[in-house]
Parts: sequence; structure tokens; C-alpha cells
Amino acid sequence: MKNIIVLMLLWIGSIDGLFGQKLTGRVTDVADYSTIVGVNVTIEGLRRGTVTDQNGIYRFDNLPEGEYEVHFSFVGMESVIKKVKIAGGAPVSLNVSMH
Repeated sequence: MKNIIVLMLLWIGSIDGLFGQKLTGRVTDVADYSTIVGVNVTIEGLRRGTVTDQNGIYRFDNLPEGEYEVHFSFVGMESVIKKVKIAGGAPVSLNVSMH
């Protein structure tokens, strides 16, 4: 019975890769490398968006494979656009510095 439970947990853990990938990163100020809280982060074409947390970190889960433009914007700073490729099942990390 324990073997069945362990196998089920392993299977459930592997399902995450079937439904999409993760994109995470940290947004910092280029002047002093401090983190920026509240940066708007959107993925062009997916209608998905989030904001950075108190540590300057953002996260998207369950992204379909493909190539995307990720837009970073914050009042008083220059917007940044970065291209990213989501593929292969591994999480993708994209860190950005803003002016």
C-alpha cells in the first residue's frame, strides 16, 4: 500500500510538466541593484500578468511552450521588453534590471 501511495505522489508531481512551464525572475534597479516592488510583468499574446512581490520576484505557472515577449513596466522607469523561450519542461529564470 505504501508503494502505491509513493507512486501516486510521484505521478502527481510529474503532471505539472504536462500542463505548462514556470517562468520566474527578479527585477532590480540598475543604479543600485535594489529590488523593485510592484513592477507590472505581462506576457504578450497570453493575456497573463503579475506584479513583483516585496523581494522583487515575479512568477508565472502553467505556461504553454513557445517564444514570448515579456514586458516589465514601473512608473518613473523605462519599460523593458525581453524575449524568452519556454520549452523542454525545465523552469525558466529571467532576471531584469530597470533604469
